[in-house]
Amino acid sequence: MPYEAKTDWKYDDTVTEKDLNRIEQGLKDAHVAEREALTLSPGVQVVEVENETPFNFGSVRGRTLVNLLGRNGRCDKIGFFGTGGAGNVIVDSTIKRYGDATFKITQTAGETSFVINGAFAVDRTKKYMFAVDVLLTHSSAGGRVVMNLQQSGAGAVIGSGTANAELLGTWQTIHATFDASKLNSPEMSIVVGTMGDGAVTCNVDGVRCYEITQAEYDVSVSLTPEQVATRYPYVDGMTNVHNPYVGITGANLLPPFTEWSFNITILDARPSLDPYAITYTATKTHTLLFSEIDVLPNTTYYLSCETQNGEFGIHDVTGTKVISPYSNKSRTFNTGEYNRVRVYLSNREKLGDFTFRNPMLVVDTEAKPFAPQQRSIWAAECQLAAHPVDGSNPDTLFVGDDGLPYTLGKWGKMVVSGDWNWKYNVSWSTHKRVYVANLVPVNSVGIQQYMTKYDGNPVYMDGAGNGPDQFQIQPATGYLYVTIPNADSGWGPDYTPDADEIKAYFMGWRMCQQETAGLYNGTGTRCWGKITDPVNVIANPGWSTVTVLPTELAGTDGVGNVYTPYRLQYLKAKPTVEPVANYETGATLCKGANMVEVGSGIVLREKANPSYYSENDSWFINNGVVTWESTRFQHKANKIINIYEGATKDSRWTVENISLAYGNERAYLSNSYYDPTAVYHVTYTMLEPTLAAPISGSIAANLRATVSDLVQHTGDMERRLAVVESQKAEKDAPQWIKPTLLNGLTELASTQYVKDSLGFVHIRGRVKSLETIPNETVLFKLPVGYRPEIMSEQCVATFGGTKEICNVQINIDGSVKVWNSTGTVIYLDRVSFQAK
Repeated sequence: MPYEAKTDWKYDDTVTEKDLNRIEQGLKDAHVAEREALTLSPGVQVVEVENETPFNFGSVRGRTLVNLLGRNGRCDKIGFFGTGGAGNVIVDSTIKRYGDATFKITQTAGETSFVINGAFAVDRTKKYMFAVDVLLTHSSAGGRVVMNLQQSGAGAVIGSGTANAELLGTWQTIHATFDASKLNSPEMSIVVGTMGDGAVTCNVDGVRCYEITQAEYDVSVSLTPEQVATRYPYVDGMTNVHNPYVGITGANLLPPFTEWSFNITILDARPSLDPYAITYTATKTHTLLFSEIDVLPNTTYYLSCETQNGEFGIHDVTGTKVISPYSNKSRTFNTGEYNRVRVYLSNREKLGDFTFRNPMLVVDTEAKPFAPQQRSIWAAECQLAAHPVDGSNPDTLFVGDDGLPYTLGKWGKMVVSGDWNWKYNVSWSTHKRVYVANLVPVNSVGIQQYMTKYDGNPVYMDGAGNGPDQFQIQPATGYLYVTIPNADSGWGPDYTPDADEIKAYFMGWRMCQQETAGLYNGTGTRCWGKITDPVNVIANPGWSTVTVLPTELAGTDGVGNVYTPYRLQYLKAKPTVEPVANYETGATLCKGANMVEVGSGIVLREKANPSYYSENDSWFINNGVVTWESTRFQHKANKIINIYEGATKDSRWTVENISLAYGNERAYLSNSYYDPTAVYHVTYTMLEPTLAAPISGSIAANLRATVSDLVQHTGDMERRLAVVESQKAEKDAPQWIKPTLLNGLTELASTQYVKDSLGFVHIRGRVKSLETIPNETVLFKLPVGYRPEIMSEQCVATFGGTKEICNVQINIDGSVKVWNSTGTVIYLDRVSFQAK
């Protein structure tokens, strides 16, 4: 029971049983720590506590999903899917849920059906879960949106799901499971479309197929669409729990006005020292501010605000549907079907001076005293995997005795690189096998192995490895073997690719014969195009090719597709424990109701690269326009959480959701506030789909536990500070790296390179050859991060009996090349340049 002190005892007062219990409980609360276990589920939830208390992180178990449709389910382009009804099914780039577009299906009254239809092969011994996300924007009687699973062709329907026609304007999940043994052949189709004779308009996205266990299949009939969306979210190819986090918002769900969006062209706001107060003069009607907030559906909230002349209301995120109408009165409202809303403050039809002060939104049925928003986070940058079907052998994120996060890693995870030492192995008529020797230590890998290719589709493990799109890491040797279809590589049946051509393939390049635009069989002119582009030069004259062997990652092609390398995951023979390098702790629950979000895909304090835009005298970060590529984050941003100047949060930046962003959001800062000497960092969430997992922990249940936790957290912070200082010291004294010498060169003196804390790369050492080193010889290649922004050329010594002067050229592709050499030895000491 909560302790209430009685301080007015009298000599002759009667002491009751209740009094003694209360006193004893107070003594216990002060001396015996009690904690409650708390497991937080993926998504948004409300957690209520009686007193402010830290969230004690416990653990997160890994998970892996492999979408058997790969990236076809992003619905960015018609290709894998056939369509029924020309013109009625289009790619709609104005609505994006995953990737860059959706499929829009339009059916007018009296028409019958328009569909997308994808055919592929399944294993007839297994069971599968299919799901798709649908946004209904119009529906009339007789029309509906369905998903059917059927034998390829016009086979019988063996599984289906139907969208709720009443949920207009809200994304919903349709799902169905099926037993593949019911198929007459392994070929099946997934059909999504409009049916009936009523008018229907919808957008389709996130088509996915996952192999499931018998137990999952047995309970699938009882799953709600919401449960399916949580358990089986859309992912591209193979995805793990990536950078999990807990975000807590307490006291007030509304942020200070520095984080609100507003009509910048007509809002003449006067600054205030109070972050929760704003005054402006409206010269036009409907001047407004708004803040988008995550909420729970069908939940009661209380909205309050002090205002002079203004009104406030709640709409959906499009601003078109009223959830609570405009008024100048504080009140409760129910969120209905919505999980995200906009709170609006507006002058409506009136002109003149307006003031808004202390806006507050809480999960409650009555007003609360005003309090500023309190936000905190627990996050760690790591990948946590598990068996993709049954979830066995999960990686685990946990906190050690020193208060720092660690991972118990049972799975090895690799991005398959074009920089590896690839070699040709053997050919078949339709595909070739290549390999990398000694990829992993001998007997360090188990028999469970998974791989996806550049389009997200599975590459299947096979011990023989004779078929196309197969692979294996041999445990006894550590060799990785991969078979590549000729249609993917562009290598003809009679052509043997060399090591550099294999590397180019794994960097995202397809070879072809320039004259015929077909497979290259050893004759004619070789050329390469980006593998994500159309593959036939004659049929697709926009396909851009080069005749010089590419040595860089393909990146984005001419139509906006991004090359994504192969991914490899394997069960380790022996688990390993490793510290997490990048993390944030300090999640705290406020007294009362807290909105708690559990998710993944957070990026912590990535260094920003702002760029100045003279037309509005501001500095921008994360622009999506190609000419502003330097401002982009490493990943497309879903939501920008915080921007920091140095180590301090900087609330002066304006974050906007706009199509010009790289992802959903970008940010800008007025030139008058920008400090050109400062270093800016950004914490944000990735737009690309990632998996979230439940996070277990505990909270203090009484005063003693709260005090103990605060003491523990203080000690942990001191230890973390010591770690940071140690890491900084290591950074200030960086380690020298040995390059791989090329073209038969060897060391005469130890050859190394290093990058200092100011970003300058230094090279030292001497290389030699048995013969005079000719012009343009590449000595070695520097990796990304150690390359100049523009070519750097420097004078060094060469020796061939006498010392002479020659030139060393460091190119933007990382190649270190010699010119004008007259000797067999090149001296590399004192070569330095600024890295990009």
